[in-house]
Amino acid sequence: MKSSKDIEKDLRGIVAGGIYPDTITRTLYATDASMFRVLPQIVIEPKSYEDIRNIIQYATAHQIPIAPRGAGSGLAGESLTTGIVLDFSLHLNKIIHIDNTNSTATIQSGVVRGILNKELKKEAKLFGPDPATSNRCTLGGMIANNSTGAHSLIYGMTRENVISIKVMLYDGSIVTLQNYDINGAELQNILNSDTAQSKIYKSLIDSLNKHANTINEEWPAAPRNRHGYLLKDVLTENSFNPAKLFSGSEGTLGILLEAVIKTHDIPHNANLVYYSFKNRLDAAKATPHILTETPGAVEIIDEY
Repeated sequence: MKSSKDIEKDLRGIVAGGIYPDTITRTLYATDASMFRVLPQIVIEPKSYEDIRNIIQYATAHQIPIAPRGAGSGLAGESLTTGIVLDFSLHLNKIIHIDNTNSTATIQSGVVRGILNKELKKEAKLFGPDPATSNRCTLGGMIANNSTGAHSLIYGMTRENVISIKVMLYDGSIVTLQNYDINGAELQNILNSDTAQSKIYKSLIDSLNKHANTINEEWPAAPRNRHGYLLKDVLTENSFNPAKLFSGSEGTLGILLEAVIKTHDIPHNANLVYYSFKNRLDAAKATPHILTETPGAVEIIDEY
């Protein structure tokens, strides 16, 4: 196994971003918002996609694991690794384009949700999913975790607000994951090519077709599902959307570089309705009736 110093020496000539093999930095990145502690071999702040490609190729050659990291606000240790931590928050954090006509925004993965919404507010728009860490979590982390928040009743999960994702694959190639017409020329051209993307798409489509009945029959009816890859609706009779699979995959399928996401109009009015119950069971029983009024959010607060 290569030492942290060896990795730094090898990468200095091919990576422009910051490289940190020191114990203090590695210790800081050994934790996130979870209960876990995993000490990485090295921490890198890539400045460009070329940096990321060089790191991937180096890590592949030397069998070193990689963990992309945004704000480190995940609760399950998603950004922790014994190998290389890639911190996207410093350099790859640009809002590339805001399109009010089509209600979309194109962003790099290190953009903080709160900063994005500050810019969108100037156009009376917002990005809907609102986790409790909105003032610091990144869009890359939100997509990786399929995050949501109190207003999921209106805006749904992050997965439902992603139009396309630009990803770097294991071989360093950059591809765009999006919704395809299953019989369209664009998808057929990809499937007929000799690329990593083609191999992945063919394998994925074959697997989804093979297990379609199981997926449809066994998929839980719960609106929030965090139990593995989100296979539901990736492949339908008329479409194939690998971006839906990437959402919620927690960085295991590729390195997220950019995304085109949906934006929404900021509501003109907001009202608060307060109900008081004798106990939490009564509150739970009343919730289905409350939902018929299509509220934007429903929260329960006890006396503690």
